[in-house]
Order: sequence, then C-alpha cells, then structure tokens
Amino acid sequence: MTTSKIQNIDNLFVWVWLPNCSEPVVAGQIVKQNKLYRFTYGQSYRDNPAAIRFSPFELPLQKGSFTPKGQNLIHSCFRDAAPDYWGRYVIDNHYPGFRLNELDYLILSDSNRSGALDFQHSSSDYVDRTMVQMSIDDILSAAAIIEQHQTLPPELDFVLMQGSSMGGAQPKATMLWDNKQWIVKFASIDDPADTAKLEYITMRLAKLAGIFVANVKYEESDSQEVLLIERFDRKTTNTVISNTARRFIMSGFSLLGLTENEAQYASYHSVADVVRREFHQPKLALQEIFKRLAFNILMGNTDDGIKHLTASWDGSKLKLMPAFGLSPKMHFDEEAKQTLAINGRLANEATLNNIASIAGIFQVSNTQAQEIIESIITVIEKNWPKLCNEVDLNKHSRHQFWRKIILSPNCFKNWDYNKNFTMIPSKKSSASI
Repeated sequence: MTTSKIQNIDNLFVWVWLPNCSEPVVAGQIVKQNKLYRFTYGQSYRDNPAAIRFSPFELPLQKGSFTPKGQNLIHSCFRDAAPDYWGRYVIDNHYPGFRLNELDYLILSDSNRSGALDFQHSSSDYVDRTMVQMSIDDILSAAAIIEQHQTLPPELDFVLMQGSSMGGAQPKATMLWDNKQWIVKFASIDDPADTAKLEYITMRLAKLAGIFVANVKYEESDSQEVLLIERFDRKTTNTVISNTARRFIMSGFSLLGLTENEAQYASYHSVADVVRREFHQPKLALQEIFKRLAFNILMGNTDDGIKHLTASWDGSKLKLMPAFGLSPKMHFDEEAKQTLAINGRLANEATLNNIASIAGIFQVSNTQAQEIIESIITVIEKNWPKLCNEVDLNKHSRHQFWRKIILSPNCFKNWDYNKNFTMIPSKKSSASI
C-alpha cells in the first residue's frame, strides 16, 4: 500500500469465512461518510444460500445500507475484527506521521485477525496479508525495539505486523505451532516480573477447576517469559495458516451493544440477561460464568471486564467461548473491587458473600454456589505449589500473592455458608512454599 493511499481510504470490501469453509467470499462494502462507517451487503452475498448475517443484534441480511447505532461510529462486528491498543501501536510505529482512520487500521493490519472477517481493496480478488512466520526470538526482539520507540531494522520490519490485528493492550503476535494457531503473548517493558508465569499458572488452575479456558503453553526465550494461547477462533485444516475454518467471534461489548467508552455500564446482571435471551444452552453458559466469577474472586483477578467475555456466532446461535487472560492482579486496597460490576448485596465487593447474593441470576442455588466455591478452593490449594514449581516462580512472587491476593482474607469476609469449612487458612500454610 502506498503512502498516498494511507490518507485517503474511504471504502473497503468485507470478505467472510462462512461456517466450516476454508476460503473467504466477498460479502459487502464499508463506506466512510464523515465520521460514520456505513455497511451494505452485496447482492451476490445476499443471494448465497449459505450466507449469514454478521451479528444477531445488527446488520440483518437484507438490501440497503446500515448506519451504526448509538455511540458507535462503526458496526460492532467490524470493531471486533479491528486492531486494539497494541496492534494500533505497531501500525502507528510502522506508518509514522499519518493520521489513520478505522478503515486504514483494518487494511494495514494482517489478515490473520480475530474472527471470520477480513478487509480488502477488491471485491473480486482476495489478497492474503498474513505475514511470514517468524521465531519467538525475532518477535521478542522486534517488540523490545518498538517499545523503546526505535526504528526496526529491515529484517524485523514486518515481524510484529503478523499480530497487529489482534485485540488487547499487551504485546502479542501470532504463530503456527504443532499445526495449531497460537497467540504469542509476552511482557511489556512496563509489566511486573513473572507476568507470563502467573497467567500460565492461573489458566492452568482454572482448567483444573473445571472452567472452560483456552489451552496455554509456557516457554522461555533468551530468559524472557512467553505465554502461548491456542486460538479458539480457528480450526486449522493443514499447515498453511490461511487454509483454516474461522469462527465469528463477538466481544462482550458487541453482546451488550456498548462502546469501550460505555464499559462502566456493563455488569454481571446485564451479561446474565443477554445470555438468558440469546445464547445456546443458556443455563450451562450462566453457570459457567458464575464459576469464572468465583474463580476470579478467589484468585484475586479483578480484571474481569466485559472485554474478557466472548461468544461464537454461526448464524443461528451464540455459544460461550473459553475464558482467557486470567491472572491475579496486585492491588493495595484492603477491599478489592471487580472491573465488571457485581451489583450484589454488598455492591461491588470482591467477596464470596457478595457473589453468592447474585448466584440466582446464573441459575445457581445457594448449595451449588457453596459446592462450586469449595471445589475451586481445593483445586487452588492442591495445585498452586506444583504449578509454581513447574515454571520456577520465584519465592518473592509466591509470597507476594499467596494468601494476600490469592485466597486473600478479604474475599472470605462474612462467608458463613458452612461454619465447619475453614475458609481462611493459616498464614504458615505449606502451600505457599
């Protein structure tokens, strides 16, 4: 793409991987009009018997142009496919001096983006912008250079562009490993020590606790920690990255019809409402979300914002996708608060007593809530030391988090469901070693 085009993009064609298909078809066009981005389905797509609407909440599969509603400047499904903070940071670094709009970011990011959409200049010829696969060492080297606001050498120039279309604020890239697609997530220069280790441990604990989570691997490269998360929006059909079946993925923002600026209006109650109305097997999904909430409280993961809730869409039903990004968060307030509002009997307190007061909205009884919580505690106590040893988490980090953030006294405050169940263990527990 030439620099003259970077400043002047006002339309793009949307291509889509329909369910269980490994090749994309053109579906329609986005056109920028002033500050808004309008979308129109193409007639060939509307005539396709396999075609599906992009979302159950917007863009019905019919003739005409659609304008985003509310505070959205672009439709939610396209925002979900766009680069987030890290991706935009990489693109801005790659094209300095340009004021980029939403269509610029969509076309300048790589094609191996989240979900089942991609964006092209042409309605007839699909050009795959998936970058050449690079090693973890190259990815880490490129990230370090960019974060120091330096210019990448020619041999690393396009390394990070292969992850530029992925969401999230933390540095990341994508790669193929064992014929599966993975997100490579690594610590920023501003991240605390052991960030990748703690997330790996937390994700493994969640899986052992019976929570539906993405598969993870922990690796080290040149003494740097790297977390690999298996992508759940892909079904690889062979060793060529582009030849995959892709899943439509909807973010929590899209599910609730909110922009990032409206995140404060999201709550567990609003999540439960949309799951009850719109999801496939809603009771199972609701109970899964309650398990995640209980796990987050016990692990001290206060970063449970709506961005961490995702669902797949196949044209007829929404299904809850695996949890990701779980990790204890250091905080200095005696009473922790969750990012996503609990709105329980004790407002937004990150306590077991508070989440038990809203168990009913997840179709979880008081007895079930206690069983879920006790089971998670048992898993954490039994497996924390093993997993710490597996990744060689240092003693300082273990001491810093154990019984202070993870299974903290605060989360057990006023917990009285079972007087015989010792909820607050001794500070000298052997599990902290």
